[in-house]
Amino acid sequence: MWITTLIDVYGLPGDFPALADTAAAAGDPLAYVRRLEEAFGKDIDAPRFIPHLQLHEFEAMLFADPDALTVAFERCAGAVAALKAISAKFPSVEHIDNSPRTAPSKRIIELIPAYAGRKADAGPAIAARIGLPRIRQKCRHLDGWLRQLEQTLR
Repeated sequence: MWITTLIDVYGLPGDFPALADTAAAAGDPLAYVRRLEEAFGKDIDAPRFIPHLQLHEFEAMLFADPDALTVAFERCAGAVAALKAISAKFPSVEHIDNSPRTAPSKRIIELIPAYAGRKADAGPAIAARIGLPRIRQKCRHLDGWLRQLEQTLR
């Protein structure tokens, strides 16, 4: 039996291993989250534990293909264009989640207010339309974790 985690890095408690001495996302959120995962693994110290911290909230995955929002929302072409413009400003969709005010879900809700009340049904439908291959292509850290699980469980 293997154990892993799927915890949002931005919701970690203040006493999380290495959080206090790890500089938050200063230009390289991927390096930041990897340092935290390494410290987490050392803290748990179990050979069958695979630490994973979600670098981004779920909605960052929806930025992998904003056109897919049309599966859940009509007349959202302007919002989709704005979401694409937001995404283009970052090196990857995993870099978008940089503040509680500008997190991916907040950005989507600002442009498509109905998303706030439909996260539970619209989010999974949009992600399904995008597909796991595209999400993995756009979310390197998530893909790395999934590859590690796939290799470990062979």
